[in-house]
Amino acid sequence: FEDAAAMADSLPSPAEEEAGVQRLRRLILLFVKDSAMAFFRDKAIDKDQFKDVAKKASQKILEGQLKVDPKGLHVGVSREKFLTDERKKKMELVVVKYVNLEQQRRTSSD
Repeated sequence: FEDAAAMADSLPSPAEEEAGVQRLRRLILLFVKDSAMAFFRDKAIDKDQFKDVAKKASQKILEGQLKVDPKGLHVGVSREKFLTDERKKKMELVVVKYVNLEQQRRTSSD
């Protein structure tokens, strides 16, 4: 019983969990925007497409990450610890996928 009580005390509160999810959302959005900005600067996508890519890619990445860890980004986890090289590559692939989809949509609507 004492172990269960100690375990319950170490669990984050709902407010802390929400804060963790918000931190994770911001971190992912910043990374996605940085990644998509290269395509925007090269005129591969326009402003509206940039917004769509940032929104869709960050949402997709966030959903995937929350499946792995529903509590989001824990207080002790730094940006550098979260954004490993492997994770960056995977997130960049998602951004490229959505950029390609936006480019295809633009060419099919022209």
